[in-house]
Amino acid sequence: MDTKECTRRGFFGRVLFVVVVVTALASFGTGIRWGLPQAINTETIQPWALDAIAPIAPLNEAYHGFTRGGNEFVVYPLLHYVVLSGAYAPYMAVKYFKGSFTSPSSTYPYGVEDIVEFCEDLTIIARLVSLVMALGILFCVYRITVMVAEPIAAFWATLCCALIAPLSFYAKTSNLDVPYAFWILLAGWQFLLALERYKTRHFVLLGVFAALAVATKDQAYGFFLLVPLVLAYRMSVDRPDGDTQPLPLRIGALFSLPMLSGGLAAVMTYALANNLLFGGFDGWVRHLTFGSELFDYREANETPFYTVDAQVSLLAKSLVIVLQSVGPVSLGLMIAGVVIATRECNSRLLALLALPTSYYLFVIAVFSIVFSRYLLVPLILLTPFAGVAISRMLSLQGARLTLAMVVVATAFATQIALV
Repeated sequence: MDTKECTRRGFFGRVLFVVVVVTALASFGTGIRWGLPQAINTETIQPWALDAIAPIAPLNEAYHGFTRGGNEFVVYPLLHYVVLSGAYAPYMAVKYFKGSFTSPSSTYPYGVEDIVEFCEDLTIIARLVSLVMALGILFCVYRITVMVAEPIAAFWATLCCALIAPLSFYAKTSNLDVPYAFWILLAGWQFLLALERYKTRHFVLLGVFAALAVATKDQAYGFFLLVPLVLAYRMSVDRPDGDTQPLPLRIGALFSLPMLSGGLAAVMTYALANNLLFGGFDGWVRHLTFGSELFDYREANETPFYTVDAQVSLLAKSLVIVLQSVGPVSLGLMIAGVVIATRECNSRLLALLALPTSYYLFVIAVFSIVFSRYLLVPLILLTPFAGVAISRMLSLQGARLTLAMVVVATAFATQIALV
């Protein structure tokens, strides 16, 4: 490649980087003050977004020493309550020293002088945490795609990700969907690094981030059930250069030092994130019991998940949600990327499919329920495939390039319209 071509590509890359950043900030930040809590009584202290945990719930957990005390419906794990409590801390300190929050209480108005302003501000802080994590998701998508494809594909993948409609919505709420997606993407990045380098530190970081995801939202476990099998298989048949001692049995790779280190890191991280060692064990048991009872209730009142009709209906509903989230053209680009990766035997890129496949099989198919936010992370994990497809299409020549540009423009225009 000559100097002129390098300069042209470098300039184009910088322009696309600016486009991605501006698009992401516009998509994630617009409407961040939507539906703030009125806070005129206990019934209106929540924002309008369904299942949001800000503004008061994190303070309630901190007030009770992160033991889940004072929380009757322990729907979610503990971690993000801790994260938001930390994010609240500077604001709470300012309020305290200004004398407007000197008598903390567990009852409304919680010892606050101006409860309306207080709840609005805490909600905005929580939403800003989600926004930062959403930007972190884009960073992970870029890094993952760079590992398995050319940099220009990474830019297209990141732009595609920034325009996923559910991500745009949940990036400006205090729900758990973006935070747990952030930890999953970090885990996915380390998963690919572990497959490439076989370094123990990547297995450990994979375990840490996977545990943080599960400690944020339980259903994250589904993304990682196939991961040990993929890692063990690759470690058995594709040993690092210079290693002349391949494991005699593939099952033995499951008990190798990197795998055991990652597993131990996951267990320890999960225990700490849920405060199991310092007073939170009973609350954690209450949380698991609550989830179990909720599942038993659904089993008794819904169609059994194991019937063919139930699974076909679930798959059809999932497809409709995907089309509503990214549009048919972008979905087609994702599928095209999978086809390209398969034809080129890009095993590292294809390995990424283990995460959404595992999640669908062991969470969505089992619980037989799906919403747009349930498919958010699988869609994000498919954007590197879309980036690869777009990159290849825009490298065509002549009339085929013109057609490719029309297709790509239509895909992004549709996503913008959906956002």
